[in-house]
Amino acid sequence: MDQEQENGSAAEDKVAGKGEEMDLAKPAHIASLKKTGPNPPHKRTETIAENVMQLAMVGLTQEQMGKILGMHPMTLRKYYADEIDNSKNRMNGQIAMGLARRALDGDTISSIFWLKAQAGWRDQHVKIDQNVQVVDTAKHRLLDMLGTAKPLIEHIPQK
Repeated sequence: MDQEQENGSAAEDKVAGKGEEMDLAKPAHIASLKKTGPNPPHKRTETIAENVMQLAMVGLTQEQMGKILGMHPMTLRKYYADEIDNSKNRMNGQIAMGLARRALDGDTISSIFWLKAQAGWRDQHVKIDQNVQVVDTAKHRLLDMLGTAKPLIEHIPQK
């Protein structure tokens, strides 16, 4: 009976990972890792803060940023909440500055967009009769301000 108990005990040890057999409870690569204790606390750095801001500005989720930076999303949120929350405002500001620069440099499309979005300009189409149409557009008003306007009255040929 001692032989049977030894065989049974050895089999249990092998399944439990104590023998020479592979541990059936965990995959081999996980079973071979040694637990070293809890992770050390995170230390916030300005380099990581800038990386978080840039990743958040391009629209990555906290889970995606965590994978890239090698930290849990909860840690990311705990230490870098301001960067995550302010990233959209910062991106909008940078885009607005770029648009304003292009508009001031003479880019007509950027100027028209700015005036429509920020100054309340709208396109207006008024039909006087069947032959003449007056078109008052933001583009014409801008060109008129610059002294290069085309005529606002366009003749439409009769059919």
